[in-house]
Amino acid sequence: MAKSCECIQLGQVPTQWNASDTGTKPLACHSLLLLLTQIGACNPDTLSMVGQQEFDASSERVMGQQSMKRLTKAVLRMAAMWGLEPIPHVGAEAAGTEEVCLQGQASGIDDGDFWLWLALFAIFLLWICLAMAGYLAWRKVSKDLFRWQMRVDT
Repeated sequence: MAKSCECIQLGQVPTQWNASDTGTKPLACHSLLLLLTQIGACNPDTLSMVGQQEFDASSERVMGQQSMKRLTKAVLRMAAMWGLEPIPHVGAEAAGTEEVCLQGQASGIDDGDFWLWLALFAIFLLWICLAMAGYLAWRKVSKDLFRWQMRVDT
């Protein structure tokens, strides 16, 4: 007589998906309808599944959460890879090619970084202009407040 070996897995089942909670716990209406759909409860008048809309909405939400977790893990892996490897190689791995073109990089040694320095200089000039405009506006408001104060005092 041959014995069959059956494996049993024990694990926690969340209340949202645990059909045995249907009659044993007080549940919110949404949760109860979701569990009734899982056990196959039907409305006798319309012969439609009870809570099908709630089940579909929960399934979509769970699928969205899982895809968001996968996306987050992929981004974290890429960020870890960017921190551990040189930048050109990470870009080559993401593109699926091993060829890396190092000519177009702005490294400070190349003569081709003129536009980078020009952009940085323009940003610096804009920052100076913004600071001057703020100072002049503050000075004008200060003078106006002083004049109004003098009018009120006289």
